[in-house]
Amino acid sequence: MLAISAGAWLIMVLSATGSFVPRICYSPSFGPIESSIVRLRVLPISSQLAPEYIGWLLMTIAMMLPLTVFPVRHVAFRSFSWRRNRAVAGFLIGYLLVWALVGVALVPVLIAARALEGSGGRFALTVGLVLAAVWQLTPLKLRASRRCHRTIALSAAGWRADADCVRFGVGTGGNCAFSCWALMLTPALASHSLLAMTCVQAVALHERYELRPRSRVIIPILLTCAAMVSSLGVAIA
Repeated sequence: MLAISAGAWLIMVLSATGSFVPRICYSPSFGPIESSIVRLRVLPISSQLAPEYIGWLLMTIAMMLPLTVFPVRHVAFRSFSWRRNRAVAGFLIGYLLVWALVGVALVPVLIAARALEGSGGRFALTVGLVLAAVWQLTPLKLRASRRCHRTIALSAAGWRADADCVRFGVGTGGNCAFSCWALMLTPALASHSLLAMTCVQAVALHERYELRPRSRVIIPILLTCAAMVSSLGVAIA
């Protein structure tokens, strides 16, 4: 599982650009009455859906699988040795399915936000960082993070065991998506910037494996990410 995550990181590093989304054609407005929607070239935007979605999936695999060590251990230790790999695979399928569905809803919005803002814009990324920082401090976020540690009883064998593993994966993925949605907005809005991904990964790992996550650790990391992304110009193209 961790090898798959490392492979996804390697693919993104070898891309050499930090983004799987080429620049979107953007037609500037020359008149005050020209609609923002008219300024978007629909065909170029639609052509970026597949590359951006692949980038979302790779980012999810790279960043989210390291957060599932404890649930995967639960599945492995509660399964017979002869079906252990199959059980873990069922869990991961259910877990990643949730994030894949999140990407289906989110990717078109992200592409449109970049195109509407135009070249060199950082407003959407700044809003995403502020939203992530505020979300980290809310009681709702804390409860959502705690639900990521929930486990369920798994059947011993047969189709019920397979269904339980997938169901456990879907439940864990849903809790994780609700907990981490604001964090994942940051690298997504930064066109899958490796810098933003690294900062967000640090926050996510601290939250998941620290007994008592501390805002004085999380918030400085997010602020550092904001400063570095802004200074290096890793923003919306």
